[in-house]
Parts: sequence; structure tokens; C-alpha cells
Amino acid sequence: MNGNSYKLKKSLSAGIMWKENFKKLMFSTDPEIKDIEKAFELKYSHIPTSLFKYRPFDSKNHSLNILKYDVLHLSDPTKFNDPFDCSLSVSVEKLGNTFFIKDMDKIIKESDSKSKISKEEKEKLKISQNFIYDHSKLLAEKYPIKKDTGDYFKSDEIAEVMTKIINKELSEIYSFFPKVLKNTRVTCFSEDNESILMWSHYSDHHKGLCIEYNFKEIGNNDFRTRLLSPVFYEDEIFNATKYIENFIKHVPRIKNKLNPSRATSKFNIFMYNYAALVKAKEWSYEKEWRHVIGYGIDIKFLQTPKPKSIYLGAKVLKENKNEVLKIARKRNFNVYQMQMDESKFTLNPKKLL
Repeated sequence: MNGNSYKLKKSLSAGIMWKENFKKLMFSTDPEIKDIEKAFELKYSHIPTSLFKYRPFDSKNHSLNILKYDVLHLSDPTKFNDPFDCSLSVSVEKLGNTFFIKDMDKIIKESDSKSKISKEEKEKLKISQNFIYDHSKLLAEKYPIKKDTGDYFKSDEIAEVMTKIINKELSEIYSFFPKVLKNTRVTCFSEDNESILMWSHYSDHHKGLCIEYNFKEIGNNDFRTRLLSPVFYEDEIFNATKYIENFIKHVPRIKNKLNPSRATSKFNIFMYNYAALVKAKEWSYEKEWRHVIGYGIDIKFLQTPKPKSIYLGAKVLKENKNEVLKIARKRNFNVYQMQMDESKFTLNPKKLL
């Protein structure tokens, strides 16, 4: 391994390591969320001094207005080109166990009117991996149900039916979480302004622009840096089961039902931000960072720092180039245009202003 390869491997390893530490601190499933400030400090120390926003020019001049007024629109991720964006998965079975084992004594007391369930059987239920099924089957064995024909229903048949019914009810309960996730708002940045693919996908086939920002200059206590995080490229969709289990354990109930609107401070609401930051590994070339407004907070725009520089696409139209140069002279920032290399698949920035 030569020196450059070794340095690259070491750099990639260090990048993965700090992000893993950041995840553990920021998105802990521990409901106490003790180390949130450490997470912000760690992440701030790794925010690049240059993050880039790819944009097309548009008929309503949104991109030119971004350059004039330093305001970015926060987008609905359900409209992004990745259908998995801001997805989450859960295990209904695990949620069912948490939901019912928490109140197992009360449930058994109400269902076992003649106290036929033994102490040993209760202990087995406490460690059941499918409490709904096992409890329903046990009850059916203790209290057989007769059919119209005079025969008795089999205990495993009753258990299967009860499991389906209760899991459906649980699905309706946890549907609160993806519903809130739909209200997440996001704007995206990249560490790379020379990606041929991103110029093609996000900047109108190299006819658009790329805006360079330094969010680090506004400090660690500004919400714009605190809600700015790297994207995590994973093999699997974000699994919210442990977060929701903690929610079930701590949220108050009204009439024996979960009351999501009265969730306690024990619940890590940054779960929603995390869900917006997990993408498939196929997207890793984007080296993406995201500013994420989660938990249904109604903010639609982000006031950005003044741009460091503007990069125009290799095929930018003359009229758009002239408009950008006019704004840049007035606001005093640099302008470059990407040039296609003559011998390599490379884009090189050439300074215009």
C-alpha cells in the first residue's frame, strides 16, 4: 500500500469513527439522552468549512433569490427522488411485548378470573418473545371456548386470531410516528462541488449552479449548525422499534390507551432527525449533509450564511451567468465556472470574479 492509499484509508476510517460516536450520543435509545451537548460539540468540530448546495436555474428565479436574500426553502422529503427517504421500520411483535408485559399483572388479573394461571406460567410470560400469542393460547387452554357444533376451538387457532387483531390495533397506535415523520422538512448539502453525477441530477444537466456555504462560521450554539448533520449510509432502513418501546414505557395513558400527545421528556425526539439522515449506501457518493427540522415543527425556510462562492455549471446559459455575476459584484462574493477537462472525466473550476 503506497502512502496516498494509506492516508485515504486512515481518513475514511476516522470519518466513520466520529460519525458512529456522534450517532451514539445524539440518537441514543436511552430515554435519558444524557450526552446531547457532547454530540453537538463533536459534530460541530467535524462540520466542513465548505458545504455545497446544487441548484437549477428556474423560471421563478428561486435560485437567484437565494443568492440575493440568503434564504433556502426546506423541502418535503416525500417528494425527493429516493422513495426510501425518511423511512422507518418497526417490529410490531416487539412493541406488543413491551406494551403488554409492562402491564402483565393487570392484564392477567383481568383475564384470569379464576386464577388458573400459575406463578411459573406467569414467569414464562414475562420473558416471552411473543406475549400476545402465548398469553392468548394459555387463556384458551385454561378457559376453552366451545363452538356451535359442540367442539372446542383449538388454543393455537385462538392465539393466531388474537395476535392478528391486537397487532392491527398496535399498528394503528404506532402509525402516529410515521405520520409525524411526514412533516419533517429538509435541505441538503454536499461536501463535493465537482461531482459529475450531482451536477447532472441536481443542477439541470450542468446548466445550473452550486452555492458554497460556511456554516461553521456561525458557531455551535446557532440552531442552523445544531440541526445540520451528516447523512449515514446504511444497508437497512432506520428501525425505530427501540425508540417506540421507550415511548410506550414512559408515555402516560388515558383509558388504557397510549396518549402520544402527552409524551414525556424521556422520549428522544431526535429520532425523527435520525430517520431523515439514514440513506442507502448507493447514495454515499453524494457525501451529503442535511439541515433537518423534525417532529412536525412548522418552519419552511432556512436563513443561510452569506455564500462564500458560486460555481456555475459547464453548460450554464449566458443570461443566467450574467445575472449571477451582477449579484456577486453587488454582494461581494467569488464566482467560478466549471470547465470540462480535455483528457479526464473531471470538472475544474475557473474563476470568473
